[in-house]
Amino acid sequence: MLHILELLSRVNSLLMRKLLPIIKEEGLSNTEILILWKVRKRKKYRATDLARETGISPSTFTGIFDRLVARGLLSRVNDKQDRRSVLVQGTP
Repeated sequence: MLHILELLSRVNSLLMRKLLPIIKEEGLSNTEILILWKVRKRKKYRATDLARETGISPSTFTGIFDRLVARGLLSRVNDKQDRRSVLVQGTP
């Protein structure tokens, strides 16, 4: 089991070394990349759920979300089932 974890750690380190220049070139933080990745996997996320799953406080998440919306990477959609909630959705 430890051998597998060590191997995964090495793969993760290698990927991050390759991706870091691309991420920096785009001007995105690791947290922003994580949010974009999660939204891409699920298509739509309730903002509060995404903040909780990423371990980000709601107030901090709002600032990150606003920046990603301003850059055209995410969009804000009203939740038809719960008008108090906002859905986070990726853009094309």
